[in-house]
Amino acid sequence: MKQPKKSASVKKPGKTSQSVPVYLLAGVLLFVLVAFYSSIKNGFTNWDDPSLITENPLIKELSLTNLKRIFTENYFGNYQPLHLFSYALEYHFFGLNPEGYHMVSIMMHLVNTILVFYVVRFFTQENNMAALSGALLWAINPMRTESVCWAAERKDMLYAMFFFMAMLSYLKYVSSIKMKSRQELILLIAAFLFFTLSVFSKAMAVSLIPVLLLIDYYYKRKPDFRLFAEKIPFALLAVLMGLRSVSAASAEGSVDTSGNYTILDRLFFASQNLLMYAIKSIFPFSQSAFYDYPEKAGNFLPYSYYISGFVIVLISGYLISRIFKNRELVFICGYFIATVFLVLMILPVGPTIFNERYTYVPSVMIFAGTMNFLFNEKRFANFNRNILMACIILTAILYAYKTNE
Repeated sequence: MKQPKKSASVKKPGKTSQSVPVYLLAGVLLFVLVAFYSSIKNGFTNWDDPSLITENPLIKELSLTNLKRIFTENYFGNYQPLHLFSYALEYHFFGLNPEGYHMVSIMMHLVNTILVFYVVRFFTQENNMAALSGALLWAINPMRTESVCWAAERKDMLYAMFFFMAMLSYLKYVSSIKMKSRQELILLIAAFLFFTLSVFSKAMAVSLIPVLLLIDYYYKRKPDFRLFAEKIPFALLAVLMGLRSVSAASAEGSVDTSGNYTILDRLFFASQNLLMYAIKSIFPFSQSAFYDYPEKAGNFLPYSYYISGFVIVLISGYLISRIFKNRELVFICGYFIATVFLVLMILPVGPTIFNERYTYVPSVMIFAGTMNFLFNEKRFANFNRNILMACIILTAILYAYKTNE
């Protein structure tokens, strides 16, 4: 994502200048497999696993009746038909043997690691070592544990897989426009189809729409009628799925209607969550499976929430001032905010205020930006690459150790 000089144009996405080092990518996948392999021996938990898997009548028979119910009814406060369908397929092959479910989760995470490699590669000027490093640190990060090792959280990896496929299709579409390729319509349709599969896996996939607009911004597409018209199918589907998801959560009682927290409190929740999601994506400290809502002293939240709000205002002001001067920074921050916005608890849903699994998609661009800075900035032109790679490998080992704690 290195920014060109004013007289230069942004490098066209999708143009391949180097061959992909297959053996190195295989090494990354092996490292990730070893780190998460022990989770195959995990059993089912008593958190959501009974409702979604072990006691779910919809997955225990691949019948037309069950398939119709999976794709037409809300279940467990959500409308996520592909998520449930994946369990139905697994139940057909594995029954209630948890090893099969955990094995599929690991395999899906490995597929996503490959996709993340290509996503990062687009935004690091096709630097293979930067992309490999970014994919490795993203995949091995302890913040991935909840998504990969908890059977009931399959939806994170499922929606992410199609989300990344849609991103890659759209990046190639943007490239085909610049090259006047005849394949551009096919690529745009592919992006929409992958988006559809993603939102049918988890409603958070609607965040792809602002990401597509950010890609347009980064690659300096002219904001004409075509740019917005091509997003209409995405927007219509997002609105329909959003309404369906809010309705399902409300019917289940997942949305907090107690009135214990004001809208201003929720904005401070969002501020602290936004900072913590970003910081813990790199430094996964004090991890927990359950983050409770804060207790108020009178009408006041703990002081850290107000400090976070002030920091977010400062960062927002800086980003606005750089909107036409540093597209890379604005894109990275915009991508992160867009993909995590729906779970910042402005609308409180569920019993926890913070969930580590929500970093699965947002943290990708943090690693892309970090690797681009380390590998491409001129200030590091004379930096010893062997030392840099040693630091990255050491970080990966520390991540893997913490993941297996």
